[in-house]
Amino acid sequence: MEEMSKTDFKISYGGPAVENGTMDVSDLAPALLAVGEIFREINKELNGERAEVKTNVVAVKEGCFDVILGVDQTLIQQAIDFLNSEEVAAALKLKALLFGTGGLIWFYKRLRGRDPKNVESLGKNRELYT
Repeated sequence: MEEMSKTDFKISYGGPAVENGTMDVSDLAPALLAVGEIFREINKELNGERAEVKTNVVAVKEGCFDVILGVDQTLIQQAIDFLNSEEVAAALKLKALLFGTGGLIWFYKRLRGRDPKNVESLGKNRELYT
């Protein structure tokens, strides 16, 4: 027959890490894992192999528990400047040239690997391939 001892407790975090009412999950998760590890180590020291301990999140109502997560994104000015740069504009134009309707990839598929039969000049730096 197994005998079980059980208690619930609440952990509150305060200080600079939560001054705005939020806490980064990359800070919270290790803190919660550390609490579980502390209980396992204390249990091992006091009871050896005679007892096992688990630390669980307790549901507010049966069948589920709530965790409220907030996701914040801050674009730094450097990222904004990059997205508005000539390099990004050129990359988008290259994408359109290669993959857009009438682009080079479309043209290559239309030729199905064949060389064009005829090339006609349409004026300054423009040619018509048929």
